[in-house]
Amino acid sequence: MLGIIANFYCYFLTFLSFCVVVSRFQNIAGWDFEDMSILYGLNLCSYAIAGTFVWYSVYHLENEITTGKLDLYLTRPMSVLGQLICSRFGDTFIGQIIVTLMFLINALIKNSGILSWQMAAYLICTLFGGVALQMGAMILMGALSFWTLRSERIGELFYYQLRALTHYPLVIYPGWIKVLLTTIAPWAFISYYPALIVLNKAVTKWEYVCGVVSPMIGFLFLGASVFVFHCGLRRYTSAGS
Repeated sequence: MLGIIANFYCYFLTFLSFCVVVSRFQNIAGWDFEDMSILYGLNLCSYAIAGTFVWYSVYHLENEITTGKLDLYLTRPMSVLGQLICSRFGDTFIGQIIVTLMFLINALIKNSGILSWQMAAYLICTLFGGVALQMGAMILMGALSFWTLRSERIGELFYYQLRALTHYPLVIYPGWIKVLLTTIAPWAFISYYPALIVLNKAVTKWEYVCGVVSPMIGFLFLGASVFVFHCGLRRYTSAGS
């Protein structure tokens, strides 16, 4: 319960920080507080849902390997990835989900004029795609533990720190950062490109196409991450080898 409350409080303050910044500067590159709530809300909500299932177990796979606990999963008649997912329910992420839904729903209500049933269906697909991409990222970072026992350091840089750039509209950054977050680390497909579609802010054909295919990118990335996980698992023998 303390973990849920702490997460709620922490991210409530994050949303308030966006409100303060927007109130001071009127908008951020044309994005008002409701727009920022949708952008950040899609990112945080998909992260929290994905983290509920795989953050404590798969993302922190290096702990299972270094302590030898992974060997136990290999003796059971169930997939190792499935066992890891079932081993721990990330209940503390409930706080993030609650606070995100508060601000996200409020923003969607205030932008109800642009939210048709087609757009609502796209928003749901986007959320599922975002969850898939976030889960894929966590699984991929954990799978790197089969090659290096310090994959969490890699995840801190390539997942957390780079993904944090997508909390703001990418138009405020140099062009190479937008390319980086679209190709090398495709975190822009989690919330930025979908938000462009939902808020009718896509100004180029490329942005529109990226927004449309974002849910598909998420599931493709998840599939690729699961493949990498099983490749690493095949090369793993035991903690004592």
